[in-house]
Amino acid sequence: VAKEAAAAAANALRFVSNQRQADGAASPQPGRSAVAEGRTRAETDAAPADGLTPQRAVEILQSSLARRDFSRAYKAWSRLLGAATSSAEADLLRQQTAAGWVAGLSAVLETHGPGSSLSSEKVADACQSLAVFARIPEAEAALLDALRREIAPAEAALSELWSRSGAKRADGMLERGTAQMALGKHDLALRTFDELVEIAPYFAEGWNRRAALKYATGDYTGSLQDCGRALELCPSHFGALSNAGLVHIALWQARQLRAGMGGKEAYSNFGVWTRDVTGGWAGGQGGELGG
Repeated sequence: VAKEAAAAAANALRFVSNQRQADGAASPQPGRSAVAEGRTRAETDAAPADGLTPQRAVEILQSSLARRDFSRAYKAWSRLLGAATSSAEADLLRQQTAAGWVAGLSAVLETHGPGSSLSSEKVADACQSLAVFARIPEAEAALLDALRREIAPAEAALSELWSRSGAKRADGMLERGTAQMALGKHDLALRTFDELVEIAPYFAEGWNRRAALKYATGDYTGSLQDCGRALELCPSHFGALSNAGLVHIALWQARQLRAGMGGKEAYSNFGVWTRDVTGGWAGGQGGELGG
């Protein structure tokens, strides 16, 4: 799949370059970058500081995809995103690289269907390759289209794509906060996620993870607010939609229990303590709301 995608990518890259020249916009003005204009602290932190040039990052990206080393490919892509925050040339290279590879990989997936000779391994590789291109709407669109066509690997690839911010610091905080949450260290996890959404407000998964944490600790209002923000940034995020649904179920249960029990302690049908929507826990100390 790497060979097929690379061929399509090369064609797309040539098209992008020719189109820019035809439009009289071969490159942005020196010192200006579309990414740089809206950059965040996380993006600034991602700028390469070890001498790795954008061109070299692209080479590593391409060779890693060819070897099916998707983790290394993503690291290279993150470096290119970081460089694009301060360099117009790097930003142009980022756009061209993404346009070429995403177009090529999308074309590969579009050939999959009844009677297709495309192997399941190639389909999975194409999906995983698309998941490398964090913050590229076309990559998400291609995976969503694949999911609608019931291409099984697309679901996991979408989750992987959404969990990648394109910035090393933000990615690390997402992992750390998730680990803290899993260990029941909710106060620490909340501080981590609070900082994450501050430095990377564009990152829908940061809001979604904090929504899940707030749901787990009974802060339903805060959870719904964070779900809403995640869905504003990524309307197709089925994780955020699921979290919002769980919150509404818990709120409905709480109302039903209070109506039937007069506000007394009650145990929900799902085996978890429900939160009194007026404040405090319906079950006294209770346990945490598990997700």
